[in-house]
Amino acid sequence: MALTERERELLEALARCVRVFSVEQIRRTWWSTVQHGERAVLARLRVLESNAYINLDRALTHPELPLRAPLIAWPGDGQTPDFGKVAYALKARWKDVPRAERIVTIAPGIAAQFGGYPSPPLRLDEITHDLHLAAVYLFYREHFPALARDWISERVIRRTRPVRGGPIPDAMIRGASQRVIEFGGAYSKQRVRIFHAFCLARGFPYELW
Repeated sequence: MALTERERELLEALARCVRVFSVEQIRRTWWSTVQHGERAVLARLRVLESNAYINLDRALTHPELPLRAPLIAWPGDGQTPDFGKVAYALKARWKDVPRAERIVTIAPGIAAQFGGYPSPPLRLDEITHDLHLAAVYLFYREHFPALARDWISERVIRRTRPVRGGPIPDAMIRGASQRVIEFGGAYSKQRVRIFHAFCLARGFPYELW
């Protein structure tokens, strides 16, 4: 099957950068200028699925939050974050009722062809988190494309081991602008503190979204 440039970019992103996209994220990113975009993208995704490039499923997920800036960008002003305030903000934003969403993952046997690694099937409790991490990646792709090209996912980090010991970050940006990227669920104050201490001990700038 001959792939278009946007299909190849989509597969590279799923192999190397994120584990899942919603169909809506794909539509607004790669098919935004196409007439009847949702129908067009679904038709093409079904072709990719029939050729064993992707898996197309439905899942319950919290509606996508508007993510325009990280809650913490450290070191920033050099001040230690207010962990309690951050934890409250993380928990307070989960207000809406979950809804059914079409989601896309890369087929395990295809990931290596596009510079990545296969990952275990997504658990139901991971889908909301991973779709929001995908939204952060797409934010970078739109506003900071050079940095988005240096974005690597947790599963790439596990294989290449730029981080040793402690938790594995959701993602990292390598190179001169190296930083850890973390998307926060309903994190407790203690979990935010542990994440900060992990990055501080290793000298990693970080963003917590």
